Amino acid sequence: WKMRGTAGHNAVLIDGHGHHYVDGVEGTNDSKAYANILDYQDHGDVIWWTSDATPGYIVENYHVTQVQRTVIYAKPGTIIVFDQVNFRYRPQTFDARFFPDNRDGAAELSVDGNRFALRRPRAALHGLVASNCDAAPRLSRLDVLPETGDFPCVEVHAPEGLSHHVVTVLSVSDRAPNLSARADAAGRWTVKAPGLEAQIPPTPFAPTIALL
Repeated sequence: WKMRGTAGHNAVLIDGHGHHYVDGVEGTNDSKAYANILDYQDHGDVIWWTSDATPGYIVENYHVTQVQRTVIYAKPGTIIVFDQVNFRYRPQTFDARFFPDNRDGAAELSVDGNRFALRRPRAALHGLVASNCDAAPRLSRLDVLPETGDFPCVEVHAPEGLSHHVVTVLSVSDRAPNLSARADAAGRWTVKAPGLEAQIPPTPFAPTIALL
């Protein structure tokens, strides 16, 4: 069931836990977890959308007030992931996992400060992490029995806090590309990557993204 749950996907974990999941113990009842697409914009070479998954996490964690992910895709190989996770009372940790395809055991993962890379024999994905909460990438793997397989991942981890705004900049490239993400005094993020320069403001609703 871990492979089917949140922990086995490119998704957010709060205090090490994912959203509500029906593992069969409750019979065939539908999961109470769901998400809403708040915004979708198609500008040709650049596409973005915002998903609000708060209802899926609040089922088992009433401290949650926001679990929201905005994804910007700049064709052909740049992706920006902006996670906003906020809590009402109790500070909690944040993790965002990124898994490579490792069915043949040929994936290689590395971390260097706030940068990381997922490598396959003929492709490489480079990442940069920036945040308001001391988030940083680290190597991890899905906790399953060895006979199930080997599922390494890069886990972007932030210590306990009431507010986590985490920007992960991803770009496909043979060599480490120029990536940057900086926040101004108002918390607006300016992100630069190959084929993309954008500004992303924090918001309880879908952020109004500006292409620069």
